[in-house]
Amino acid sequence: DGTYTLANQTSGAIPGRKPGTGFQVALPSRDEWYKAAFYDGAGYRLWPCAANNTPTNTVVDLVRPCAANFGGTATPTIGPINVGSYTNSATAYGLYDMMGNVTEYTDTGGTLADAEKAQVFGGSWATPPEDLHGWNSAAPPVFRSSSAATSQIGFRVAVVQAVPEPSSAAVVVAGLAGLAAWHAHRRRGIVVPVDTLHRRGASVSGRTLVDPSCSYRCRQRCSVIRA
Repeated sequence: DGTYTLANQTSGAIPGRKPGTGFQVALPSRDEWYKAAFYDGAGYRLWPCAANNTPTNTVVDLVRPCAANFGGTATPTIGPINVGSYTNSATAYGLYDMMGNVTEYTDTGGTLADAEKAQVFGGSWATPPEDLHGWNSAAPPVFRSSSAATSQIGFRVAVVQAVPEPSSAAVVVAGLAGLAAWHAHRRRGIVVPVDTLHRRGASVSGRTLVDPSCSYRCRQRCSVIRA
């Protein structure tokens, strides 16, 4: 049994995580993604690179402490590149390229007109500089179809400690307890353009949620982010 019950679903809203125990591999939720990107242990930074400085898209920038792959035709690299290629792109938790490169799915869905879409963050290599802040803000939220396949959208995964459904007698206790902690891949977070995944036989909206080529990269060191 996996984290999501898809039942051959290939489009529409991403199902909710199944309750259970132990750890599950999942798309991060909106709140999990936002904390991993902006929080530094004491407060929230303006940009997901452990800095408040205006980002640059220079691959190696020894002056400004915040860099990312964005800018469209103005970027030094047209298209997505390997995670970690930009210096000074890591968050306080050691996660690379949460801004730019590819826009990243969460498993947080929308309502009304966005009911069958998922909230996304980060912006991509094609995002103009003037639009970058909007892609890295929780308000207003940005939603995209969960079955979109483009070089500008991808995802990273989190290992989430599942929360079992409480019995009626345990609801109050559960409400007072800390509910979750999740591990985020460090240094080489798994961010793969969706069209690349389709060429490899994987599917974001089908039953396979993890890039088949990621087995080696999944062994990289992890850092723990506590809720």
